[in-house]
Amino acid sequence: MNRASRLFVRKLLPVALVVWCGTASAAPISYQESVGGDLNGFGPFTIFTLDAGTNTISGRFGETPTGGFDWDSFAFSVGEGTVLDSVAVTLSDFNGNPIQMFWGMFTGTAYNTGTPLGTLSPESPGVSSIAGPFGAGLYNVSVQSFVSGGAENAVADYTFSLVARSTSQVPEPSTLALLGVAGLVGCIYRRATRRRSLA
Repeated sequence: MNRASRLFVRKLLPVALVVWCGTASAAPISYQESVGGDLNGFGPFTIFTLDAGTNTISGRFGETPTGGFDWDSFAFSVGEGTVLDSVAVTLSDFNGNPIQMFWGMFTGTAYNTGTPLGTLSPESPGVSSIAGPFGAGLYNVSVQSFVSGGAENAVADYTFSLVARSTSQVPEPSTLALLGVAGLVGCIYRRATRRRSLA
């Protein structure tokens, strides 16, 4: 291995790798209530920041034999340069009792305030959705239950799928920085090789 190659491996390659690792974009969120903690039905809200792709939020809600209930709510932000194309929820039976999900998506951060963007109530199991696009801003989702037919202890699992996409056509600063480091590495390597050939 010549001197130029050794210089690249020892000095410049680690720098390039550090910059490259730092440029990786955030992945879409994948939240499970059983792992990340309970989503409080009445606040304070857990606030998620959506990234481009399919963001998923999963949990469990329902009613108990003693008349108690577990309702869930959460908020999420859509950043500048990002559009939320759709919100869909999949509801699945947990213990076989019929359960109905009432959910709404609202603007703002307070429970059931702001402009209602839609409410749907599928029978379990089922899938329902609200079509976008929705622009940058803060939104919240409220999940409530209604046990049909007088059944008790009816709980169900749900998964929200929030599909977002980036509308920005301009390269991210991190991408430009990576290209700049790659160009710098190439120039230094070429210069070192040229010096060796002249020696």
